[in-house]
Amino acid sequence: MGFKYKNSDKITTLPVILQPAKNLINLILAFHSLKEKTFHRLQVNKKARNLQSKTYEKSNFYLNFLKSMLKIFLFILLLTNFSCGVKGNPKPPPSIAPKSVENLTIKQYDGRFLIYFNYNPLYTDDRQMKEDFKFIIYKNSKKFDASLFKEDNTYWFFDSIESKETCYQVQVRTKHKESILSKPVCIVGKAINIEKPKPLLISIVEDGLKLTIPENGTFNIYKVKDESDFYPIPYKKGLKEKEFIDTNVELDKRYCYYYTILIDDVESEKSDTVCQTFKDIFPPLPPENGKLIIDKSEATIIFEPSKSKDVVGYIFYKNSKIINNTPIKTYYFIDNDYKPGDVYYVEAVDKAGNKSQKLEIKE
Repeated sequence: MGFKYKNSDKITTLPVILQPAKNLINLILAFHSLKEKTFHRLQVNKKARNLQSKTYEKSNFYLNFLKSMLKIFLFILLLTNFSCGVKGNPKPPPSIAPKSVENLTIKQYDGRFLIYFNYNPLYTDDRQMKEDFKFIIYKNSKKFDASLFKEDNTYWFFDSIESKETCYQVQVRTKHKESILSKPVCIVGKAINIEKPKPLLISIVEDGLKLTIPENGTFNIYKVKDESDFYPIPYKKGLKEKEFIDTNVELDKRYCYYYTILIDDVESEKSDTVCQTFKDIFPPLPPENGKLIIDKSEATIIFEPSKSKDVVGYIFYKNSKIINNTPIKTYYFIDNDYKPGDVYYVEAVDKAGNKSQKLEIKE
């Protein structure tokens, strides 16, 4: 698609993108035609020789002017339409304002107010913040000098209990900008004293670590790195059962726990921390339904695999003598030196090296 214009030599089709220049081109051509006619008439009229020269020069000036304007117009048009990049509205400048704290939480804990929050340093346009920042704490709308503790992206501080309503807010501040204040969290202190809980009991079970609480009531369980560690956010909150199995454990890793007692939303001081390394001390289930198929001096041993999920292979015995020291993953075995009366045994081995009871297989 395009439109056509006529010059002195040929018909040319311009692309659609140049259509805005149509009127300007036609104007120049029309003026050029007028100039030629005017010049011709003036040339016939010898008496107006002086007028001819002036008119010609004037028309030639306007023609050159319009040609120059056309070149400028076409140059701007080409820059606009053929420039590289993605067209669209210009993007706003990147934000330098930090995001505000969104999950400020408060509770009465161990005879104090405990205020905590998580914070991932981002700007309001969700870009990662790479500059230094700090938190400004406000207590009842006034700046409050708090000792701030940190673990990973969790921050917390303590304050003394007050019987009247007390509200806290947090603001994030950088060198260039500050966030809006977080939503206030408020609390009224309660006169409740709870004795320190007795230490919980911890033991290894097949699925993980079993925690037994020697108290009655409602509990928060905390999972920490070592005996001296503290963390404000419960691992399990509001438990009423006295037993809990933590299945989120890995072999040969050490885990530490403590708990608190809850009464009317007031939390006791923490119990002593107990730790345990999780080890797999439980043997897998043995294989089942073994059969022996005899063909002259060749015996084929077949069986159904162990139902335990952590089995890595099987060890075979012939007349109580071990055949393979390393567990192999197979559900059959062939002995090319069978003699009547030979007895075979198969045991399952798990990831921790625990061995099942032996399955006896004989003719």
